[in-house]
Amino acid sequence: MKDPLYLLDGYGLIYRSYFGFIRSPLRNPEGRNISAAFGFFRSLLNMLSRRDTRNLVVLMDSKTKTFRHEMYPEYKATRDKTPDDLFEQIPLIEELLTLMGFTVLRVDGFEADDLMGTLAVQAKKEGRPCYIISGDKDLLQFTDQGIGILKPVKSDFEELDREGVFEDRGVWPEQIVDYLALVGDTADNVPGVAGIGPKTAARLLQTYGTLEGIYEHLDEIKSKSQKEKLEKDRENAFFSKELVIIKTDVPLPDDFDPDSLTISNFNSEEAARLFIKEGMPSLAKEICPDLDASSAAASSDGRGSAGADEIPATAKGSYKAVLSEDDLNAWIQKIKEKKMVSLDTETDNLDPMRAHPVGICLSVGDEEACYIPLRAPEASCLDEDLVRDALRPVLEDPSVKIIGQNIKYDYKVLSRWGLTLANLSFDTMIAAWMIDAGSPVNMDFLAERYLKYTTVHFKDIVPKGGLFSDVPLEQAVDYAAEDADITWRLYEVLKDRLEEEKLSDLFKDLEMPLVRIFAEMEIRGILLNREDMVEYGRELETALTGLKQEIYDLCGREFNINSTKQLQEVLFTDRKLTPVKKTKSGYSTDTSVLTQLAEEDPVPEKILVHRALAKLKSTYVDTLPELIHPETGRIHTSFVQTGTATGRIASRDPNLQNIPVRDENGRRIRRAFHPEPGHIFISADYSQIELVVLAHLSGDPGLKEAFLSGEDVHAKTASTIFKCPLNEVTPAQRRIAKTINFGVMYGMSPFRLSNELKISRGEAAGFIDTYFEEYSGIKAFVDDTVALAEKEGGVHTILGRFRPVREINSRNKMEKSAATRIAVNTRIQGSAADIVKRAMLGIDWALEQKGLKSRVLLQVHDEIILEVPENEIDECSFLLEKVMEGAWVMDVPLKVNVEKGVNWGEIH
Repeated sequence: MKDPLYLLDGYGLIYRSYFGFIRSPLRNPEGRNISAAFGFFRSLLNMLSRRDTRNLVVLMDSKTKTFRHEMYPEYKATRDKTPDDLFEQIPLIEELLTLMGFTVLRVDGFEADDLMGTLAVQAKKEGRPCYIISGDKDLLQFTDQGIGILKPVKSDFEELDREGVFEDRGVWPEQIVDYLALVGDTADNVPGVAGIGPKTAARLLQTYGTLEGIYEHLDEIKSKSQKEKLEKDRENAFFSKELVIIKTDVPLPDDFDPDSLTISNFNSEEAARLFIKEGMPSLAKEICPDLDASSAAASSDGRGSAGADEIPATAKGSYKAVLSEDDLNAWIQKIKEKKMVSLDTETDNLDPMRAHPVGICLSVGDEEACYIPLRAPEASCLDEDLVRDALRPVLEDPSVKIIGQNIKYDYKVLSRWGLTLANLSFDTMIAAWMIDAGSPVNMDFLAERYLKYTTVHFKDIVPKGGLFSDVPLEQAVDYAAEDADITWRLYEVLKDRLEEEKLSDLFKDLEMPLVRIFAEMEIRGILLNREDMVEYGRELETALTGLKQEIYDLCGREFNINSTKQLQEVLFTDRKLTPVKKTKSGYSTDTSVLTQLAEEDPVPEKILVHRALAKLKSTYVDTLPELIHPETGRIHTSFVQTGTATGRIASRDPNLQNIPVRDENGRRIRRAFHPEPGHIFISADYSQIELVVLAHLSGDPGLKEAFLSGEDVHAKTASTIFKCPLNEVTPAQRRIAKTINFGVMYGMSPFRLSNELKISRGEAAGFIDTYFEEYSGIKAFVDDTVALAEKEGGVHTILGRFRPVREINSRNKMEKSAATRIAVNTRIQGSAADIVKRAMLGIDWALEQKGLKSRVLLQVHDEIILEVPENEIDECSFLLEKVMEGAWVMDVPLKVNVEKGVNWGEIH
């Protein structure tokens, strides 16, 4: 059998790469955009490293109009003009591909899709495995035995087979053409049938098989509106089908030989030099590891190589081990003179509450750094006490600014070691997150993105399961000191970027002060009663056993409840329930499906209860006691500032924010959390903060009045929607209004609302229409937010935090819809998160000013929980309410609920 043939959709990957960096474009030394080129080759090299892709051809669209334009002059007429700085990169990409020995093919009059279709069918006839690398839905029609689709997802590729296509689109590959004929394609201006969406098209094709079958059985379609739409656009449907059929008989050039597509010059020095010249040294290093970057830049065939010297941080720094007291004192003197230091610790554990320093890294710029080993094989290290005492005067000096990458980790490690970092000035991880909240913030990625520098990776010097303290000193220095050096270099780039994005003040005044507050909260931890958890675990085990027996009795046999295959047999074969959706492994048994099936059968309902209790037991009841720290007796979660794109704080290891709030099971878990003797818990929780923020941002008179008058806002909404007096609103009407209040502002569709409320789609659409009619300010706010996001590529929160929304201008309806929800959600939820953060700063400052011993333990979304001595209860309660309600002045006042309890479960 011949080697597999890989067909790469060139323009598809180029466009995806360009728009992946639309908010923060990558630039070469001359300032030209290289995002498309870098992303294209980063993805291509990543795939080449994972697959045996010796035979690969890059297919490009015709530079002339195609046969489809002749059939339909409006074809692709609605597309925006290709951005100039994207178009300018295509010759560079093609040149690099040619230098590396890739085959690049285009044929006048045909699109890349047609070339891929032709070559794929040809390969199949020869019995040769073939993979099409593209995210284009048109190409799904070729998925068959011997032909696979590799769909780009993030930094990888997802392989789709027949079942994968069905799971993705709800139709089989041979139905894709008919599916596209129905839904059309706004990106290519293919008309389709107006009003027939993807789900309706999939259902029709599942029932009638083909487009022709649908029209042959038009009279059988029960929905009058669907029938009318199909009849009205019959001609468009069949014309659209002609447009989307991909050619499989494109006349290929005489000199094109499908048996000679082997990549011939992958390790091309000339290509590596061009990569370096264009500011992509990491890619040069990947294809040509032995090429010296500086000499390559100096001899790049007269391509304007002077600019290569401007590439930041290409060269490795100068790193040394500190093994003498004189060297240590010399570095301390450098810090005193600079009044700033980049710091990193190497430890023996990833958990900062259990880690001990193995070494400390320092840099004060100039691409120099040192590593102070505290433990190293065959090395005479300085005494720990001596190092600590020497560092204390500078690291505990508030006038010395400390820079770090995830500096909270180092703060906690060193705090437990006996050093308290006084001035946490700049965290490169947080800065990068503020600049682009949707991208990774690890050092390896940031160095690549902002410095064009490839770092030494931990896994390359520490064997799996090994310790850093066992790494030979020379290797340890190269890895560890590099962290401090690169952190400094990133600082110099990112501080300027923050200024450019007008984020410096928010970073300096809000995010950085929170680092110390969260670090102290994490060090403090929260007490957990182990015995309570063990007892509740036994109760849950009994309940699970009983549920299991009830399920067996109903089904008439025993089976493995956790086995998807066995559950499919029980539900769909034995009990003959109606399948809802199909997956690769058969009919789905996920939660949404079981919830629907529970309406017609008791077994799915009991399965759902069993799953919920089992998850609660494994996630919290069994796990939390094992996380009690042996020295403190407390649970120490981690609060992550960069964990969400909206700005909300996340909780990890363990996640204490996701313990269920509204049921007794979650309350039982929370009861096991308790304060130390002589203290109580006080909780301060913002009341409906996101709706308050919406009222303020939208300025809607009706919603503002509901809050200002002190009325029940959900009852007021129900009164407005149902046109009835406030005192006559029923609980059911209030429930509908509450669902709409919280759902519509995040783009809840009539379909989802009908599912949640168990009402018809038409009734749900009517409620939403009425809501927006009565609250027209909210509709205007949503529309304005989307328009602003389309213009600026993202949205800002109330304090000016920016979140890129990359798909906001997508012509794909699903992507556009999701992006719209993200934009609106970010403005509301992100602004609420900003306010909570300001409240945390205010509380910390007030507690310190008043000299109180009360301390913040947890932050759970809109709620802040403190451990309070009994003699400070009244003063702390008053302080919390005053500070939190004054965290931000808005048109609608913030309200705070303050509660207290002897355990967490007593609150709420």
